[in-house]
Amino acid sequence: MTAGRDRPAPPASLQDLPGLGPVRIEALSRLGVRCVLDLLWHLPRRYEDLQPWDGQRPGWAVVQGRTGQVRLIGRRLEAELSAAGRSVRLTFFHKPYLARKLAGSGTVAWWGQIRRLGQLWVMTEPEQIDPGQLEWGLRPIYAIGQGLSQVVMRRAIRAALASAPAAEAPWLRQVHCPLSLADAEAGRRHLAEREAGAIARAIRAAMPPVRGHPQPPPRTDPAPFALRPDQVRALAEIRSDLARPRAMRRLLLGEVGSGKTAVALLAARGPLQAGWNVVLLVPTEALAAQHLEAGRRLCGDLARPLAVAGEQRPVLPGRDPRLLVATTAAFRQEAALEPLGLVIVDEEQRFGVEQRQRLLAKDPSPHYLSLTATPIPRTLAQAISGHMGMSVLGNPYGQLPPVRLAGQAGRRQLYHQARQLVQAGGQVLVICPRRATEGRPGLPAAERLAMGIARQWPELPLHLITGHTPLAELSDRLSRLAGGEAGLVVGTSVLEVGLDLPAASLVVVEGADAFGLAQLHQMRGRVGRRGQAAEAVWVDSGLDAEASARLRRAAAATTGEEVARLDLELRGCGLLEGVLQHGFPALKALRLPEEMALLTRACSDLSAAGN
Repeated sequence: MTAGRDRPAPPASLQDLPGLGPVRIEALSRLGVRCVLDLLWHLPRRYEDLQPWDGQRPGWAVVQGRTGQVRLIGRRLEAELSAAGRSVRLTFFHKPYLARKLAGSGTVAWWGQIRRLGQLWVMTEPEQIDPGQLEWGLRPIYAIGQGLSQVVMRRAIRAALASAPAAEAPWLRQVHCPLSLADAEAGRRHLAEREAGAIARAIRAAMPPVRGHPQPPPRTDPAPFALRPDQVRALAEIRSDLARPRAMRRLLLGEVGSGKTAVALLAARGPLQAGWNVVLLVPTEALAAQHLEAGRRLCGDLARPLAVAGEQRPVLPGRDPRLLVATTAAFRQEAALEPLGLVIVDEEQRFGVEQRQRLLAKDPSPHYLSLTATPIPRTLAQAISGHMGMSVLGNPYGQLPPVRLAGQAGRRQLYHQARQLVQAGGQVLVICPRRATEGRPGLPAAERLAMGIARQWPELPLHLITGHTPLAELSDRLSRLAGGEAGLVVGTSVLEVGLDLPAASLVVVEGADAFGLAQLHQMRGRVGRRGQAAEAVWVDSGLDAEASARLRRAAAATTGEEVARLDLELRGCGLLEGVLQHGFPALKALRLPEEMALLTRACSDLSAAGN
């Protein structure tokens, strides 16, 4: 968009702006500023309010006056300044060269924080301002790098404002030259709305509606149990998407144990009845075995459920439809999946974006359904912004068990509590961040911990479950535990998802600061599955203060959606149209996640306009 006729001719390039030579232009490029428009969108990080000091109150202010005595005391330089009827002491460190300059100066102006120290007014390391160039009011502060200064940046941006696009010029001027903080925020908000619109258009271009296989609902729906109202609603939403010519992209959000898998398998009956294959992707072989049994109960009359895990190759039953319950081994046998009508992913955070896209990169594309209690930031952002449908299940067990944080000092008492629970016929889970002692020091290892417990309490029924546990042995142990057998289960994150141990009432997560927030929430949901009193204890290794602070915030969350939004806040949403699953896109005015509503509205407006 061109500038108005009364607007000065825009500079052709950065070189045409005052004070920008080759060295400074190179410094700007390191900040991502490569043209005049980039410079205009290099928005202030904050503002300083330049107001004259009244001689009465401490705080940030401009102090003007004449310099008196100057003293150099070791590496400290002190100068007395007469201002506003007061004497102010200026202090500088490691700047002896200022002594001669200060001694010969007349009226000077200094910006900084003025404090009262006894009877003295003092300023430490203030910034000198040329009184002839002093401008009262808000002064923008920009991100700069080596080779740049705030003065150079302000001068260049003010010159560039003359060539700002007409539609954005008023808001850019409000941000760069505000009359008040409210004025600056109003300008930023308008720019954020424009940026949200640009992002929505970019997402729409990168994520267009994909042609799919319309699949009518099944002729029969013989669920062997009564569905809750929220499950009925979610199943109807999924089946409505499946019946459309556009490929479904839907998130089924529900707490641990809310029945997501049952809803997904009932939804799979339509594609199976229509002759399509369905893949249910799961992160572990143990979970594959568990879901395979559920598939046989719910879909066995329509298809032959098969497991694809490890190096297993399924026995393909001719051209009959198949329900394949698969780990990542499915990606090595993609030809066996055709014709593929529906991809269901359980706990998508355990799979990469490119892995999922490989199964969907067809024309027409298979439908896609993601099951999780804690969606990855990228998926949550896509659902919030309207680029994925979202169905929500409630928690049939009420609130999740509370979380108690523990340090290393409380571990002895914690394991005595675990022993008493097992001796009383209960079940306790202990999850460690690694299997063996190799790797990052300071984090508990499951095998070593299990050996220590066995030596100390040999009478205690103990089960070690890791990714190296043979599948037959694992199935036997889980079957006994699922039947209510008492025991202490020590394992790795293989215990994180899907395993059904409804009698467990205590889960201890060792080295909790080494796990992601979604993993911790899944572990928390492993206990209290029958409504019994339960508790989750997260043991902080104390190796990382930032991780410990994150643990405290996650422990206060009460739902998986809260955890997911916290994850979005901490890790960022990644690139909504790319493969990066975390980190924040390079935004200028829009603030994510707190202004996600602006992006949601922009996406909705774009859809309503039919663009």
